[in-house]
Formats: sequence, C-alpha cells, structure tokens
Amino acid sequence: MAILGLSLANTAHATGGGPSRGIYLMLGGPLAGSTKDGFVLGGELSVVCLECFRDNPLSRMVKDPWWGGLYVDAVAGPSGGPIRVSVGPEFGFAFFGADAGAVFEKGSGGVGVTARALLTLAFVTGYARGIYQPEPGLSGEFGVLLKLPVINFMN
Repeated sequence: MAILGLSLANTAHATGGGPSRGIYLMLGGPLAGSTKDGFVLGGELSVVCLECFRDNPLSRMVKDPWWGGLYVDAVAGPSGGPIRVSVGPEFGFAFFGADAGAVFEKGSGGVGVTARALLTLAFVTGYARGIYQPEPGLSGEFGVLLKLPVINFMN
C-alpha cells in the first residue's frame, strides 16, 4: 500500500531506488469525509506482499512492483456512533491500488460490501470508497490513509 514508504523503511534494490521484496505488516489509519457520518477516523492493519508476483510476465517488462495482501480497518464518526469494520483483499501496481471487502456495522441490518480506489505517495494514500449496507444503503468516503511499514517478515 505505501510503496514509496516501504522504500524509505527498507534497503533499496541493487538496481537502486526501489523498495525491497517482502511481506510487510502495515499499521495506520484513515481520516475521511463520509456521506453518511460527516467525517470518520479509525485504524487499519494490513499484511502486504511486495513483488510476490515477480514471476508474472508483465512484472519482467516493467520496473514498478505488483503488490497484494489483506486488510482490516475500523472507523467511527465523531459522535461516538457505531464502529464500522471492513475486511478483505487489497492489490495494486506501484502507486495505484484497490481493495474490496465485507463491511460490518451494528444496526446496519446485515453484512455489506465495500470497494476502494487508492493512490499512494510516500506514507500517504488518497482514496475514494463506495460502501453498500442493507441500512442505510449506498454511502461513500473520500479521504487519506496514513500507514507505516512495521515489520518485513522476509528480513
């Protein structure tokens, strides 16, 4: 997720300048405007594998890395209302990414779905997210996600 951020926290490739291959634990959180709650603040944890798809033919033709993993996040509005939790896969190419998953919120009438487009620069990711829940229906978020690499499990 924070591809350039990973490069700051890890040694560069022998070719110079890029983040190193690895499986990273990432911690951080979103701050976003919400069409449902006004604005939301929360936390996020993800495990991301950088260059795990290195044998993909497209990866051999271009310099930028593919990445993929799993995330879980939790957000709430400022009024202390119910906490919304989502979990699912995330994937991307260099600075561009997406994730999608299941959404859980007390009082929402059941399990919903979410999808989010991501654009990362250093430790900051801008995003736009669509959310569908049985109650209240469709909503959206537009915000920033700050995440830092904490552990590289391959080092």
